[in-house]
Amino acid sequence: VRGLHGGTELVGRALRLTMREGREQADVQPLTEQPFDFPTLHEARADGQPYRYAFGASGSQHADGYRGGIVQLDVESGATKCFSESGYTFGEPLFVPAPQPEHEQDGLLLSMASHQTEAKSALVVLDAQSLAVRAWGNLDLAAPLSFHGSFLTARA
Repeated sequence: VRGLHGGTELVGRALRLTMREGREQADVQPLTEQPFDFPTLHEARADGQPYRYAFGASGSQHADGYRGGIVQLDVESGATKCFSESGYTFGEPLFVPAPQPEHEQDGLLLSMASHQTEAKSALVVLDAQSLAVRAWGNLDLAAPLSFHGSFLTARA
């Protein structure tokens, strides 16, 4: 993918790889054109079983700057829903199922959000089905985005 200033932009994509007996190579099927990285799902429900929804972080460079967000992907149809907040880049989402989940999307998504130009961050809690904001906790520090968690020292 061509980047904003002519360089290469690395963009994660959701792919389905299917292995077939007797074949040396997997079949590769793109699931969406939407940038998609750091995938997660309702692991307890999908462990070794078919699943329909995956969630991930999204981001890409545009003429007016970088746009990041959280994506819900229907792996059967390729349809996506996206959440974004102007000025923020989002890290790897974490799916937290409801105590008694009624369906695959019944739970919350937690993600760290880092402001792109100011020294501030947030913990964002989204409804996994609608991607509506359930909570937004502001942090008065610039928490670096990472995958698999962030560890910050306490402030006095």
